[in-house]
Amino acid sequence: MPTGSLTLATGRYLQHRRVRLPCLNVNHPHTFILCLKLIEILIDLCLPHSSEPIQQLITKIYPHLDSLHDQSEESCLQYFSERAILAPLNLDVHELNKLCLDQMNGTTTTYSSVDVALDAGGGPDHSFPTEYLNTLNISGMPNHDLRLKVGCPIILLRSLNSFDGLCNGTRMIVTALRERVIEAKIASGTHRGQTAFIPRIPLVTSSSCALSFTLRRRQFPVRLAFGMTINKSQGDSAVLRREKTNFQGQSLSIVGIQLLTPVFAHGQLYVALSRATDCDNVYVLLSSQDRKTMNVVYREVLR
Repeated sequence: MPTGSLTLATGRYLQHRRVRLPCLNVNHPHTFILCLKLIEILIDLCLPHSSEPIQQLITKIYPHLDSLHDQSEESCLQYFSERAILAPLNLDVHELNKLCLDQMNGTTTTYSSVDVALDAGGGPDHSFPTEYLNTLNISGMPNHDLRLKVGCPIILLRSLNSFDGLCNGTRMIVTALRERVIEAKIASGTHRGQTAFIPRIPLVTSSSCALSFTLRRRQFPVRLAFGMTINKSQGDSAVLRREKTNFQGQSLSIVGIQLLTPVFAHGQLYVALSRATDCDNVYVLLSSQDRKTMNVVYREVLR
């Protein structure tokens, strides 16, 4: 079995350590070779050990969450538009978002979806109980229960009107929670500060979903955006490029990276570390105190 020790550099962010580990053959038409490497993160970027690591990261990236209601709308827009916490998995992101929302002052509004299972012909399939459908958390779809507060950041999960800046991945700040519509202001790009009205829409699972049926969920196409997956943060970059803005100017000023669960895909670590405009404002939460974390590289991609 071949071995490899490719180093993926990201400027001042990483200390290079050659670690020879077995490379794994991936079932890919081009037979890419997957290289797993331990990378040592610079000590200046790593958060110190804590008995409450998640809360430590939240406090570092989102200080004074409980007093934001005293700030002006413009101040809150600036506050949330310049920072985010990134994590590899949706599960980690959901935990971060829940903890952050609970620390904000204000009344929580819960919107529940209407879920229906569809058969191959597109008709309702009543063999799946509604209670079961409500428990499904699908990547790229809002959950059955969507909990929000006025002033919280959200991210759009579907493109509604690209002309007005409402693209998949657009970040917004909630300004009002009504029965049939969410009112929010766009946080970045050429439409920054513009008010948007988000309706409930039907969302359908794709064929790549692991379900044996099609799920149709009628819900507001948004999720909380205190944290987002590393892959979704790339989508946020694409939104800015489509709007023809200066992406470098729109990058996040303060970035937290939750790596209690290591990255699992090519280039994820590089993407996460490169989202900040200044490495002095990058804060990495690791599971080990030796400052090492896994990196994933397909060597052929870099040739």
